[in-house]
Amino acid sequence: MKQKPARRHPFLLSAALSLLTLSVLLWLVFRNHYQEIVQNILAASGGGVACALLLGIVYQGLEGLVCFLLVRRKHRAFTFAQAMDATWVGVFGNVVTFAVGAVPMQSAYLYRRGVSPGEAAGIMGMEYVLHKSSILLYGGVMLLLSGRALFRQHPTLLPYVAFGYLVCTGIILLLILLCTWQRFYRLISLGLRRLEQRPRWAERARRLLRQAEALYQGAGDLLHTPKAIWTGVGVNGLKLFTLYSIPYLCARSIGLDGLSLLQVQLLSSLTYVISGALPNVAGMGSVEAAFLLLFSRYLGQADVSSVLILYRLATYFLPFLVSAVVVEVIGLRLGASPRRHPKQK
Repeated sequence: MKQKPARRHPFLLSAALSLLTLSVLLWLVFRNHYQEIVQNILAASGGGVACALLLGIVYQGLEGLVCFLLVRRKHRAFTFAQAMDATWVGVFGNVVTFAVGAVPMQSAYLYRRGVSPGEAAGIMGMEYVLHKSSILLYGGVMLLLSGRALFRQHPTLLPYVAFGYLVCTGIILLLILLCTWQRFYRLISLGLRRLEQRPRWAERARRLLRQAEALYQGAGDLLHTPKAIWTGVGVNGLKLFTLYSIPYLCARSIGLDGLSLLQVQLLSSLTYVISGALPNVAGMGSVEAAFLLLFSRYLGQADVSSVLILYRLATYFLPFLVSAVVVEVIGLRLGASPRRHPKQK
């Protein structure tokens, strides 16, 4: 008798619980203005909200394109549809595992598609580096265009932006050194092995050691291919323009026209620079705090809260719901198909 594939209802249950938890957190933050927020959202233009939701999906499509370009370099059979699957797996894993399982889940999916574990982890690590680097570059361009007026009007924002740039730059440099400098990699490995000897930190140290080894082995060659790097940065630039345009559409949909597209692009880019230096839980918390810090300088409390809820609906909740369905379909499909191993030389 043919065995049925294992059910994956626990995944959907975990997704539902995560969604419920995040909804409760949003309620606790915005409960003091919920009446005005509800009125704004109910009065929002359906076309504007639909465009914002569409851009949220387009953003994930461009994320998938970056993954496709990085993997396709060595695996010509890899398709854009498979890259989108990996992207949705990352979205799902970021929420359900509170961010710690996104890269392992994506790496496991790529392994099922013929990419070696070390190379898969390296590709996902370099995709993260390119994403972070693009955020800093994009924010720098926006600051050159209109940053002087912002800091002249709101000088208290400068320390937050400087701190965000400092932390994000440090993270990127550490990852690049880990990938390219053998002596630095050995030093990190030695420190993790010593930490592994302490029972309290043993499991975490072993996991970090495996990740460091995979990143060093899998990402080294990519850093020596400038064309692939700049192509990835270019696609990321288009991806970030899409992401940073969503608050503009959300604001216009509820009748707010006090901010130009360029201003929204500047504030949104700085939102992600600052949020990159703040702790978060499953991708929530840091973006919201930075968004309120910047946009509240130009919008009232109820208005900025309404825009933020619509924005996170387009960039977080809708992609999460889509990813839960996609992961369920992927699980059923992979459960019924053989694993594809890399070809042996």
